[in-house]
Amino acid sequence: MNIKDEDLAAMVALRLDRTPAQCAAWIESADRVCGRAAARPWLCKRHETVAARRLTKALADREARAKKAREAREERRSNDRARLEEVEAKLDRLDPFRDGAAADRAAACAPLSQRLPSDSRIAELARLHREADSLRARLGE
Repeated sequence: MNIKDEDLAAMVALRLDRTPAQCAAWIESADRVCGRAAARPWLCKRHETVAARRLTKALADREARAKKAREAREERRSNDRARLEEVEAKLDRLDPFRDGAAADRAAACAPLSQRLPSDSRIAELARLHREADSLRARLGE
């Protein structure tokens, strides 16, 4: 792994505006900068070891967070796909004009109040269509 001197020094130093010939690591207990001769730009041998350990831990933590985020994204994706299937099935049951199908011809003789969907049915269909569109957009379909 190719680690830049600035990245390594940034793990223990507050600022890198000092000369690279001196260690810029901040010593919390002494409330001062180390200031020893640098074995590597901005870091003495001791602080180079500390910085390398911190950088390794930070990289491992970042990789663990990225893996967890990937797993969560895949889980959300499978949950979205399952929910879309549920919504599509419910739409198939509730929407008489789904997929461009014509209305049932036998219902043409029924009273108008029985042929028209209720306001609550229309609201439910609208909500289901919005949810299906949202899920499709999230899934990229």
